[in-house]
Amino acid sequence: MIGSVTFYNVVVWIHVLAVVVAFGGVFAYPLLASALGRAGALPVFHSTQALIWSRVVTPAMVVVLLAGIYLATDANAWSEGWVSGGFVGMILLFAIAGVSTGWQRKAAELAASSDPAYDPLARRLNTAAAAAMVLVVVVLFLMVVKP
Repeated sequence: MIGSVTFYNVVVWIHVLAVVVAFGGVFAYPLLASALGRAGALPVFHSTQALIWSRVVTPAMVVVLLAGIYLATDANAWSEGWVSGGFVGMILLFAIAGVSTGWQRKAAELAASSDPAYDPLARRLNTAAAAAMVLVVVVLFLMVVKP
C-alpha cells in the first residue's frame, strides 16, 4: 500500500486540504453574521473576517493555485475545459478576496459607529460571499466530475 503513494498523490492531498482550509469557513459566514448581528458583535465579526481572509484564506488560495498548476502540468491537462474553468474560478476568487478584505475592514468601522453606510456595504459583502460560495461549488464540481 505505501508503495502506491506518489508525489502526485501527495500534491493532490495538499491541493484538497488547501481548498478545505481556504473555503470551508466561507460557508459558515451567513450563519455567523446572523448570530453575531443579533448579539451586537458585527464589528468583531467583520474585523475577524478580514483577518482570516488576509492570513488564512488568501495564503491557502495561493497553495491551491500552485498545487493546481503543478497537477495540471504533470498530467498534461491544460487543454481540458475543467482545468481552464478551475483556473478562471481561482482568479475570480482572488479578485473577490482582494476587494472583500478592504470592505470587511470598512464594515467593521461602520458597524462599530452605527453608520447608515453600513447596510449597503453589508449587502455588497453578502453578494461577494455568495459569489465566492457559488464559484467554490462550481470549481469543485469541475474538479471532481471533470466534464
